[in-house]
Amino acid sequence: MFWSAVAGLLVLHVAIAWILRQPIGVGNDDAIYLQLSRSLQGLSYREEYLVGAPWHSQYPPGYPMILAMISAILGERLGVILALSALISAGALFLVFDATRRLWSPVLALMVLAVCAVNPSLIQNAGEIATETSYMAFSALALWFSVRKPESKTTIVLAIAAAIFSVLIRSAGVPLLAAFFFAWLIERRFQRAIVFAAATAVFVGSWLAWTVVAPQRERGRSYVADATALIKGRNAKGKAFLLPVRIGRNARAYVLKSLPSKMNLPVISGTLIDNIIWLLVMVACIGLGSWMIWQRQWRLVILYLLLYAGLLVLWSWPIARFLDPILPFVFLALLLGAWGFNRRFLPRFSWAIPIALTAMITVSSLAQLATGIAESRTCDRANPRESACFSAKERAFLNAAQYAKTQTEKSARFVSSKEGAFSYHTGRELVTIATVYHRGAEGIIDRMHSNNVSYVALGTGTGRERVLIDALHRVCDRLEVVQLFPPQAAILRVLPGSQTDQSGQACGVLSRPAQDSSSDPDVPWSKRR
Repeated sequence: MFWSAVAGLLVLHVAIAWILRQPIGVGNDDAIYLQLSRSLQGLSYREEYLVGAPWHSQYPPGYPMILAMISAILGERLGVILALSALISAGALFLVFDATRRLWSPVLALMVLAVCAVNPSLIQNAGEIATETSYMAFSALALWFSVRKPESKTTIVLAIAAAIFSVLIRSAGVPLLAAFFFAWLIERRFQRAIVFAAATAVFVGSWLAWTVVAPQRERGRSYVADATALIKGRNAKGKAFLLPVRIGRNARAYVLKSLPSKMNLPVISGTLIDNIIWLLVMVACIGLGSWMIWQRQWRLVILYLLLYAGLLVLWSWPIARFLDPILPFVFLALLLGAWGFNRRFLPRFSWAIPIALTAMITVSSLAQLATGIAESRTCDRANPRESACFSAKERAFLNAAQYAKTQTEKSARFVSSKEGAFSYHTGRELVTIATVYHRGAEGIIDRMHSNNVSYVALGTGTGRERVLIDALHRVCDRLEVVQLFPPQAAILRVLPGSQTDQSGQACGVLSRPAQDSSSDPDVPWSKRR
């Protein structure tokens, strides 16, 4: 019965992830990962969708490598990739379940698995091309090896390999490596720590060194560029980059908003008292649970969570999706702490509080997923541009991409704020905004001419696009409207030489107020519009 429940929860997780799977849209990252995987299959790591095919330095090669292996064996089929992603996610949850079962109790392990299996954020990640699921799986694998008994050289090597590869999937996972290193120092296993540090320096250090020396680094698309700006404190908001202010701002955002939302705690919108109660429950239970994990000698997890939290609060701005890969361990701390309080104050009903928490969180998650499943019925994945897979603004941009693919010459070069997505849907080469907007708006048309840019694709609604629009508006007579795609997408042609368009159509398009057409990637599928 017990193992049937475990299998049922894992199957449910995979099934819902498959039902809510997402086609490639305007998110950019998924399209870039796929195109980098194609480059890896050609034994390179270049941005072949950009003019000049520069070497890539934003994302480490681990996840594109996984996609390349899948595509090489099974072909680049989105359905296959997403099905395997859902299975990988289920595997990660099983590893956390098994470690919890070994260290504490099968009942506690089952409750942790239950809240994770139906968590909307984890399910959303499992049904998308994104690094969160694979990083969560390899980091969980590394931590799982650390509790295997008896310890052997093989398990140590496998734990090191999994930890290093997880960071080659996602650079933000560096705290996991630091956790292993410090844990072994605390245990006075100095030789093991030195070997681990050397292996990390070779594999992870070489990648990080490349990101530092890479010639193309753009804020918002390079951790190094973000960190450099962070250190120099160059930001229009000024004091937002002061260390105490930034730490306080990020901590409040994560603790008061992002974490309760990601955990899907059942709160009533517009009320205060239930939010305060849940905050107190969350802080008390996670605090006690963390202490119990430390006492149980799984110090790696606590060191990992502390170092990871430190990175998040120190970073330039809060990024809610960075919480996703650590959610299983946060749920473990929450329910373990609840169990600890229960045994202390209600010893006759030792499971009452954790069972109640599990039930409330699970029901809340299932209610949200039910809405998402109902919405997904209107998504025709065979024809996503004409169905409700995306918002109206996203469909407009995808229709613009389809127009570019079918109605422009194959050699045409474009500028778009979502280079990866636009290239994926069109097969056209792109020139980055940073290339044509070099040192300001002056001369932007001349730089487009020198880079043989023929068209500008608008409609993503991003801040980067707004910068481009503001610059082009000053020279809007040098552009002409090729096609409009309501509500806000458009394709503009860059007029050759010194030609001008006296109709003023392009000026009208460029003067419209900015609207964000992209769905928030941190909002679970059932809440996206």
